[in-house]
Amino acid sequence: MILCDTDIFIEALKNNPRAIDSLRNIGFENIALSAITVMELYFGAVNKREMTKIKNRLHIPDALIAATAICQRMELLTYNVKDFKFIKDISLYYPDK
Repeated sequence: MILCDTDIFIEALKNNPRAIDSLRNIGFENIALSAITVMELYFGAVNKREMTKIKNRLHIPDALIAATAICQRMELLTYNVKDFKFIKDISLYYPDK
């Protein structure tokens, strides 16, 4: 299973071919999303302005997504690698390899 960050789904919803191809290559049956991602998809637009004010800090939703990936021993697919790469024990999934 590959846990996908919210940005992957946002890009897929925008018809970004890279995101759509990544999801197809993983296989929809192998894709996981956390409850936090669902929450971000529903309410993300409301908090975007506030989140950009707090740059260079780990946001609570990202921390929970990372914790889910680590605890469930899943790789995380995200376009926001900078938000996660410094987290100990996180395993990032790179579809372009």
